[in-house]
Amino acid sequence: TGFAVGANGTILKTTDGGRSWQTVLQHQAGGVLLCFFDENHIYCQNHNSLALSANGGLTWQFDTLQLGQDEYIHVTSGNNNVAFAGDTVWVGTSTGRILRCTEYGKNCTFLEHNLLSDSLKISSIAFRDHQNGLFSFYSGKKIASTSDGGKTWEVLEGAPFGSNEDFFTAPILLECTKGDHGRGIWAV
Repeated sequence: TGFAVGANGTILKTTDGGRSWQTVLQHQAGGVLLCFFDENHIYCQNHNSLALSANGGLTWQFDTLQLGQDEYIHVTSGNNNVAFAGDTVWVGTSTGRILRCTEYGKNCTFLEHNLLSDSLKISSIAFRDHQNGLFSFYSGKKIASTSDGGKTWEVLEGAPFGSNEDFFTAPILLECTKGDHGRGIWAV
């Protein structure tokens, strides 16, 4: 089974190695943030539109998230601004809020945390499990870690970021890699 993302929120699915494709979603939620928890559970988000499937894309539930007027999800190639572990997904926003959705996206809430501020623009987020995570933010090019599921965060000093703001977190290893073509890795 494979999936492809197209224009206008289109998600396509193949079950025969790509010989044929069927449209499983054409909705404003499709095409930007995608999490495939397993072969059945799919989470799709585009800005404040959310689409969830519990049966591999055969049917979908739709919801609208309560983002602020100037709040957005910062998505660039390779920035990993969505993380998932088990049945939970976390998404960082441009205002420092972290959206946490449990039960494969059915229950979504914004976490209140100790670093929350209007100038905190989350650029990447990763969770190893339901408790241990990292996020990186453009304000000062820093990394923060949590061991309590995102309720409190500690800024990690000494991250090796130069002038390049293109860095990401690797979800499985909780490793931070500077986006300079492999010339520096910092593991936590």
